[in-house]
Amino acid sequence: MNENSVSEWNEKGVIYDDEGKHDKAIKCFKNALKINSKDIDTWNNLGIAYDNKKEYHKAINSYKKILKIDPNNAIALYNLGNAYNNNEKLGKAIECYEKALKIDSNYISAWNNLGLIYNNKYNEYNNAIDCYENIIKINSEDFKVWFNLGVAYASKLENVKAIECYKKSIEINEFYLPSWNNLGAIYDNLGKYDKAIDCYKYTIKHNKDYTSAWNNLGGTYSHKKEYHKALECYKKALEIDPYDIKIWYNMGTDYINIEEDDKAIEWFKNVLKIDSNFIDSWHKMGMAYHNKEEFTSEIECYKKALKIDPIRIDIWINLANSYEHLQNNKKAIECYNKVIQLDPDNNIAKEKVNHLEKEDP
Repeated sequence: MNENSVSEWNEKGVIYDDEGKHDKAIKCFKNALKINSKDIDTWNNLGIAYDNKKEYHKAINSYKKILKIDPNNAIALYNLGNAYNNNEKLGKAIECYEKALKIDSNYISAWNNLGLIYNNKYNEYNNAIDCYENIIKINSEDFKVWFNLGVAYASKLENVKAIECYKKSIEINEFYLPSWNNLGAIYDNLGKYDKAIDCYKYTIKHNKDYTSAWNNLGGTYSHKKEYHKALECYKKALEIDPYDIKIWYNMGTDYINIEEDDKAIEWFKNVLKIDSNFIDSWHKMGMAYHNKEEFTSEIECYKKALKIDPIRIDIWINLANSYEHLQNNKKAIECYNKVIQLDPDNNIAKEKVNHLEKEDP
Protein backbone atom coordinates (compact mmCIF):
# COMPACT_ATOMS: atom_id res chain seq x y z
CA MET A 1 0.00 0.00 0.00
CA ASN A 2 0.98 3.64 -0.42
CA GLU A 3 1.92 4.72 3.11
CA ASN A 4 1.41 8.36 2.16
CA SER A 5 -2.21 7.79 1.14
CA VAL A 6 -4.88 8.94 3.62
CA SER A 7 -7.57 6.96 1.79
CA GLU A 8 -5.59 3.71 1.86
CA TRP A 9 -4.90 4.02 5.61
CA ASN A 10 -8.61 4.64 6.10
CA GLU A 11 -9.63 1.66 3.99
CA LYS A 12 -7.24 -0.59 5.91
CA GLY A 13 -8.46 0.80 9.24
CA VAL A 14 -12.12 0.27 8.39
CA ILE A 15 -11.41 -3.37 7.50
CA TYR A 16 -9.64 -3.90 10.83
CA ASP A 17 -12.49 -2.19 12.70
CA ASP A 18 -15.10 -4.37 10.98
CA GLU A 19 -13.09 -7.44 12.02
CA GLY A 20 -13.11 -6.25 15.64
CA LYS A 21 -9.40 -5.41 15.56
CA HIS A 22 -9.98 -1.95 16.94
CA ASP A 23 -6.43 -1.21 18.12
CA LYS A 24 -5.03 -1.94 14.67
CA ALA A 25 -7.77 0.20 13.14
CA ILE A 26 -6.94 3.10 15.46
CA LYS A 27 -3.26 2.86 14.51
CA CYS A 28 -4.22 3.10 10.83
CA PHE A 29 -6.41 6.13 11.36
CA LYS A 30 -3.69 7.86 13.40
CA ASN A 31 -1.25 7.22 10.55
CA ALA A 32 -3.73 8.88 8.18
CA LEU A 33 -3.99 11.89 10.49
CA LYS A 34 -0.21 12.29 10.47
CA ILE A 35 -0.56 12.90 6.75
CA ASN A 36 -3.62 15.16 7.02
CA SER A 37 -4.68 16.23 10.50
CA LYS A 38 -7.84 17.90 9.17
CA ASP A 39 -9.31 14.97 7.26
CA ILE A 40 -12.89 14.70 8.46
CA ASP A 41 -13.46 11.13 7.31
CA THR A 42 -10.42 9.95 9.27
CA TRP A 43 -11.53 11.69 12.48
CA ASN A 44 -14.98 10.14 12.01
CA ASN A 45 -13.54 6.66 11.51
CA LEU A 46 -11.28 7.12 14.52
CA GLY A 47 -14.29 8.12 16.65
CA ILE A 48 -16.23 5.07 15.52
CA ALA A 49 -13.29 2.79 16.38
CA TYR A 50 -13.03 4.31 19.86
CA ASP A 51 -16.81 3.96 20.23
CA ASN A 52 -16.55 0.28 19.31
CA LYS A 53 -13.84 -0.10 21.96
CA LYS A 54 -16.18 1.61 24.45
CA GLU A 55 -13.61 4.35 24.93
CA TYR A 56 -16.33 6.94 24.71
CA HIS A 57 -14.33 9.95 25.92
CA LYS A 58 -11.80 9.44 23.10
CA ALA A 59 -14.65 8.97 20.62
CA ILE A 60 -16.23 12.21 21.81
CA ASN A 61 -12.95 14.07 21.38
CA SER A 62 -12.60 12.73 17.83
CA TYR A 63 -16.05 13.95 16.80
CA LYS A 64 -15.41 17.32 18.45
CA LYS A 65 -12.29 17.66 16.26
CA ILE A 66 -14.56 17.41 13.22
CA LEU A 67 -16.93 20.05 14.58
CA LYS A 68 -14.05 22.46 15.04
CA ILE A 69 -13.30 22.05 11.33
CA ASP A 70 -16.97 21.94 10.24
CA PRO A 71 -19.50 23.03 12.93
CA ASN A 72 -22.44 22.05 10.71
CA ASN A 73 -21.37 18.47 10.06
CA ALA A 74 -24.57 16.53 10.73
CA ILE A 75 -22.83 13.14 10.65
CA ALA A 76 -20.33 14.22 13.31
CA LEU A 77 -23.16 15.58 15.47
CA TYR A 78 -25.05 12.31 15.07
CA ASN A 79 -22.01 10.21 15.96
CA LEU A 80 -21.24 12.50 18.89
CA GLY A 81 -24.83 11.92 20.06
CA ASN A 82 -24.25 8.18 19.83
CA ALA A 83 -21.08 8.43 21.90
CA TYR A 84 -22.87 10.45 24.57
CA ASN A 85 -25.78 7.99 24.45
CA ASN A 86 -23.43 5.02 24.89
CA ASN A 87 -21.84 6.86 27.82
CA GLU A 88 -25.31 7.43 29.38
CA LYS A 89 -25.05 11.21 28.96
CA LEU A 90 -28.55 11.34 27.55
CA GLY A 91 -29.16 15.07 27.76
CA LYS A 92 -26.07 15.77 25.66
CA ALA A 93 -27.05 12.98 23.25
CA ILE A 94 -30.46 14.57 22.71
CA GLU A 95 -28.84 17.96 22.15
CA CYS A 96 -26.56 16.50 19.47
CA TYR A 97 -29.34 14.64 17.66
CA GLU A 98 -31.50 17.76 17.65
CA LYS A 99 -28.63 19.85 16.24
CA ALA A 100 -28.06 17.25 13.53
CA LEU A 101 -31.77 17.36 12.64
CA LYS A 102 -31.75 21.15 12.37
CA ILE A 103 -29.06 20.75 9.73
CA ASP A 104 -30.70 17.75 8.03
CA SER A 105 -34.36 17.23 8.92
CA ASN A 106 -34.40 13.99 6.88
CA TYR A 107 -31.68 12.33 8.98
CA ILE A 108 -33.59 9.11 9.72
CA SER A 109 -31.00 7.58 12.06
CA ALA A 110 -30.99 10.71 14.23
CA TRP A 111 -34.80 10.69 14.46
CA ASN A 112 -34.70 7.00 15.34
CA ASN A 113 -32.08 7.25 18.09
CA LEU A 114 -33.79 10.31 19.52
CA GLY A 115 -37.04 8.34 19.63
CA LEU A 116 -35.34 5.40 21.34
CA ILE A 117 -34.01 7.65 24.11
CA TYR A 118 -37.42 9.22 24.66
CA ASN A 119 -39.14 5.81 24.69
CA ASN A 120 -36.66 3.58 26.50
CA LYS A 121 -34.83 5.97 28.82
CA TYR A 122 -37.23 8.79 29.65
CA ASN A 123 -40.62 7.09 29.11
CA GLU A 124 -41.66 10.16 27.11
CA TYR A 125 -43.77 8.15 24.71
CA ASN A 126 -45.45 11.06 22.90
CA ASN A 127 -42.05 12.53 22.03
CA ALA A 128 -40.92 9.12 20.82
CA ILE A 129 -44.04 8.79 18.67
CA ASP A 130 -43.36 12.21 17.12
CA CYS A 131 -39.84 11.07 16.18
CA TYR A 132 -41.00 7.83 14.58
CA GLU A 133 -43.83 9.55 12.71
CA ASN A 134 -41.29 11.99 11.26
CA ILE A 135 -39.36 9.01 9.91
CA ILE A 136 -42.51 7.54 8.38
CA LYS A 137 -43.12 10.83 6.55
CA ILE A 138 -39.68 10.37 4.99
CA ASN A 139 -39.90 6.61 4.42
CA SER A 140 -43.19 4.85 5.13
CA GLU A 141 -41.67 1.47 4.18
CA ASP A 142 -39.26 1.27 7.11
CA PHE A 143 -40.56 -1.81 8.96
CA LYS A 144 -38.29 -1.29 11.98
CA VAL A 145 -39.71 2.18 12.55
CA TRP A 146 -43.25 0.80 12.43
CA PHE A 147 -42.08 -1.71 15.05
CA ASN A 148 -40.62 1.06 17.24
CA LEU A 149 -43.82 3.07 16.84
CA GLY A 150 -45.77 0.00 17.97
CA VAL A 151 -43.55 -0.30 21.05
CA ALA A 152 -44.23 3.33 21.94
CA TYR A 153 -47.99 2.91 21.57
CA ALA A 154 -47.87 -0.34 23.58
CA SER A 155 -45.99 1.51 26.32
CA LYS A 156 -48.90 3.98 26.41
CA LEU A 157 -51.31 1.00 26.58
CA GLU A 158 -52.82 2.12 23.26
CA ASN A 159 -53.15 -1.47 22.14
CA VAL A 160 -55.23 -0.93 19.02
CA LYS A 161 -52.66 1.50 17.58
CA ALA A 162 -49.82 -0.80 18.63
CA ILE A 163 -51.45 -3.69 16.78
CA GLU A 164 -51.84 -1.55 13.67
CA CYS A 165 -48.13 -0.64 13.77
CA TYR A 166 -46.93 -4.22 14.27
CA LYS A 167 -49.20 -5.39 11.46
CA LYS A 168 -47.83 -2.67 9.18
CA SER A 169 -44.29 -3.74 10.03
CA ILE A 170 -45.20 -7.34 9.17
CA GLU A 171 -46.93 -6.24 5.95
CA ILE A 172 -43.65 -4.66 4.83
CA ASN A 173 -41.47 -7.51 6.08
CA GLU A 174 -43.36 -10.63 7.08
CA PHE A 175 -40.19 -12.20 8.47
CA TYR A 176 -39.41 -9.45 10.99
CA LEU A 177 -39.95 -11.65 14.01
CA PRO A 178 -39.82 -9.00 16.78
CA SER A 179 -43.07 -7.60 15.35
CA TRP A 180 -44.70 -11.04 15.47
CA ASN A 181 -43.47 -11.58 19.02
CA ASN A 182 -44.70 -8.19 20.25
CA LEU A 183 -48.00 -8.59 18.43
CA GLY A 184 -48.45 -11.82 20.37
CA ALA A 185 -47.77 -9.98 23.63
CA ILE A 186 -50.49 -7.42 22.84
CA TYR A 187 -53.01 -10.14 22.02
CA ASP A 188 -52.09 -11.88 25.28
CA ASN A 189 -52.68 -8.65 27.23
CA LEU A 190 -56.09 -8.36 25.57
CA GLY A 191 -56.99 -11.93 26.51
CA LYS A 192 -56.93 -13.06 22.86
CA TYR A 193 -54.84 -16.07 23.73
CA ASP A 194 -55.30 -18.13 20.56
CA LYS A 195 -54.17 -15.18 18.42
CA ALA A 196 -51.20 -14.70 20.72
CA ILE A 197 -50.27 -18.37 20.40
CA ASP A 198 -50.45 -18.13 16.60
CA CYS A 199 -48.02 -15.17 16.66
CA TYR A 200 -45.52 -16.93 18.93
CA LYS A 201 -45.70 -20.15 16.93
CA TYR A 202 -45.02 -18.24 13.71
CA THR A 203 -42.00 -16.64 15.39
CA ILE A 204 -40.68 -20.00 16.59
CA LYS A 205 -41.35 -21.63 13.22
CA HIS A 206 -38.93 -19.18 11.63
CA ASN A 207 -36.47 -19.09 14.53
CA LYS A 208 -36.63 -22.05 16.89
CA ASP A 209 -34.03 -20.35 19.13
CA TYR A 210 -36.14 -17.25 19.81
CA THR A 211 -36.03 -17.41 23.62
CA SER A 212 -38.52 -14.62 24.24
CA ALA A 213 -41.13 -16.23 21.99
CA TRP A 214 -40.85 -19.56 23.85
CA ASN A 215 -41.13 -17.73 27.18
CA ASN A 216 -44.09 -15.67 25.99
CA LEU A 217 -45.79 -18.75 24.57
CA GLY A 218 -45.41 -20.38 27.98
CA GLY A 219 -46.94 -17.29 29.59
CA THR A 220 -49.98 -17.44 27.32
CA TYR A 221 -50.51 -21.14 28.00
CA SER A 222 -50.28 -20.31 31.70
CA HIS A 223 -52.97 -17.64 31.29
CA LYS A 224 -55.11 -20.31 29.62
CA LYS A 225 -54.41 -22.50 32.67
CA GLU A 226 -52.62 -25.04 30.45
CA TYR A 227 -49.76 -25.22 32.90
CA HIS A 228 -48.05 -28.36 31.64
CA LYS A 229 -47.82 -26.86 28.14
CA ALA A 230 -46.46 -23.68 29.70
CA LEU A 231 -43.73 -25.62 31.52
CA GLU A 232 -42.72 -27.36 28.29
CA CYS A 233 -42.29 -23.96 26.63
CA TYR A 234 -40.19 -22.64 29.50
CA LYS A 235 -38.00 -25.74 29.30
CA LYS A 236 -37.48 -25.07 25.57
CA ALA A 237 -36.52 -21.49 26.38
CA LEU A 238 -34.03 -22.66 29.00
CA GLU A 239 -32.40 -25.01 26.49
CA ILE A 240 -31.53 -21.86 24.54
CA ASP A 241 -30.71 -19.58 27.48
CA PRO A 242 -30.18 -21.60 30.67
CA TYR A 243 -29.41 -18.53 32.79
CA ASP A 244 -32.48 -16.38 32.16
CA ILE A 245 -33.82 -15.98 35.69
CA LYS A 246 -37.15 -14.59 34.49
CA ILE A 247 -37.81 -17.97 32.92
CA TRP A 248 -36.73 -19.68 36.15
CA TYR A 249 -39.28 -17.52 37.94
CA ASN A 250 -41.99 -18.50 35.46
CA MET A 251 -41.12 -22.17 35.99
CA GLY A 252 -41.55 -21.73 39.74
CA THR A 253 -44.88 -19.95 39.31
CA ASP A 254 -46.38 -22.70 37.17
CA TYR A 255 -45.09 -25.43 39.47
CA ILE A 256 -47.19 -23.71 42.16
CA ASN A 257 -50.11 -23.80 39.74
CA ILE A 258 -49.82 -27.58 39.35
CA GLU A 259 -49.32 -27.97 43.13
CA GLU A 260 -45.69 -29.07 42.94
CA ASP A 261 -44.55 -26.66 45.61
CA ASP A 262 -41.18 -28.26 46.36
CA LYS A 263 -40.14 -27.83 42.73
CA ALA A 264 -41.45 -24.28 42.78
CA ILE A 265 -39.37 -23.43 45.85
CA GLU A 266 -36.27 -24.90 44.21
CA TRP A 267 -36.71 -22.64 41.15
CA PHE A 268 -37.31 -19.53 43.27
CA LYS A 269 -34.23 -20.27 45.37
CA ASN A 270 -32.18 -20.54 42.17
CA VAL A 271 -33.46 -17.14 41.07
CA LEU A 272 -32.56 -15.58 44.41
CA LYS A 273 -29.02 -16.98 44.33
CA ILE A 274 -28.49 -14.83 41.23
CA ASP A 275 -30.62 -11.83 42.25
CA SER A 276 -31.49 -11.59 45.92
CA ASN A 277 -33.64 -8.50 45.18
CA PHE A 278 -36.02 -10.33 42.86
CA ILE A 279 -38.99 -9.43 45.03
CA ASP A 280 -41.61 -11.56 43.27
CA SER A 281 -39.51 -14.67 43.80
CA TRP A 282 -39.54 -14.03 47.57
CA HIS A 283 -43.29 -13.43 47.37
CA LYS A 284 -44.09 -16.53 45.31
CA MET A 285 -41.77 -18.70 47.39
CA GLY A 286 -43.70 -17.55 50.44
CA MET A 287 -46.91 -18.64 48.73
CA ALA A 288 -45.41 -22.06 48.01
CA TYR A 289 -44.47 -22.45 51.69
CA HIS A 290 -48.02 -21.39 52.57
CA ASN A 291 -49.37 -24.25 50.46
CA LYS A 292 -47.09 -26.60 52.39
CA GLU A 293 -48.36 -25.03 55.66
CA GLU A 294 -44.80 -24.06 56.55
CA PHE A 295 -45.90 -20.70 57.87
CA THR A 296 -42.64 -19.69 59.59
CA SER A 297 -40.72 -20.08 56.31
CA GLU A 298 -43.54 -18.27 54.53
CA ILE A 299 -43.24 -15.31 56.91
CA GLU A 300 -39.48 -15.10 56.39
CA CYS A 301 -40.01 -14.87 52.63
CA TYR A 302 -42.54 -12.06 52.93
CA LYS A 303 -40.27 -10.17 55.34
CA LYS A 304 -37.42 -10.42 52.83
CA ALA A 305 -39.72 -9.11 50.11
CA LEU A 306 -40.91 -6.19 52.22
CA LYS A 307 -37.34 -5.12 52.95
CA ILE A 308 -36.98 -4.66 49.21
CA ASP A 309 -40.33 -2.91 48.73
CA PRO A 310 -42.07 -1.93 51.98
CA ILE A 311 -45.20 -0.59 50.25
CA ARG A 312 -46.33 -3.80 48.53
CA ILE A 313 -49.87 -4.10 49.90
CA ASP A 314 -50.43 -7.62 48.54
CA ILE A 315 -47.40 -8.89 50.47
CA TRP A 316 -48.47 -7.17 53.69
CA ILE A 317 -51.85 -8.90 53.36
CA ASN A 318 -50.22 -12.29 52.82
CA LEU A 319 -47.93 -11.70 55.80
CA ALA A 320 -50.95 -10.84 57.97
CA ASN A 321 -52.67 -14.02 56.80
CA SER A 322 -49.61 -16.08 57.74
CA TYR A 323 -49.65 -14.67 61.26
CA GLU A 324 -53.34 -15.53 61.48
CA HIS A 325 -52.53 -19.14 60.69
CA LEU A 326 -50.02 -19.09 63.53
CA GLN A 327 -52.72 -17.52 65.75
CA ASN A 328 -50.50 -14.50 66.30
CA ASN A 329 -53.30 -11.96 66.14
CA LYS A 330 -51.17 -9.10 67.42
CA LYS A 331 -48.72 -9.39 64.53
CA ALA A 332 -51.57 -9.91 62.04
CA ILE A 333 -53.26 -6.71 63.25
CA GLU A 334 -49.98 -4.82 62.86
CA CYS A 335 -49.76 -5.97 59.25
CA TYR A 336 -53.38 -5.12 58.44
CA ASN A 337 -52.88 -1.68 60.02
CA LYS A 338 -49.90 -1.22 57.71
CA VAL A 339 -52.20 -2.02 54.79
CA ILE A 340 -54.69 0.60 56.01
CA GLN A 341 -51.88 3.12 56.35
CA LEU A 342 -50.91 2.50 52.72
CA ASP A 343 -54.50 2.22 51.49
CA PRO A 344 -56.96 4.00 53.82
CA ASP A 345 -59.93 2.74 51.76
CA ASN A 346 -59.03 -0.94 52.12
CA ASN A 347 -62.21 -2.22 53.75
CA ILE A 348 -61.05 -5.84 53.85
CA ALA A 349 -58.09 -4.90 56.07
CA LYS A 350 -60.38 -2.80 58.29
CA GLU A 351 -62.80 -5.70 58.70
CA LYS A 352 -59.92 -8.02 59.54
CA VAL A 353 -58.62 -5.66 62.23
CA ASN A 354 -62.09 -5.35 63.78
CA HIS A 355 -62.56 -9.12 63.74
CA LEU A 356 -59.13 -9.89 65.23
CA GLU A 357 -59.45 -7.25 67.93
CA LYS A 358 -62.73 -8.83 69.05
CA GLU A 359 -61.05 -12.25 69.15
CA ASP A 360 -58.03 -10.93 71.02
CA PRO A 361 -59.12 -7.79 72.94
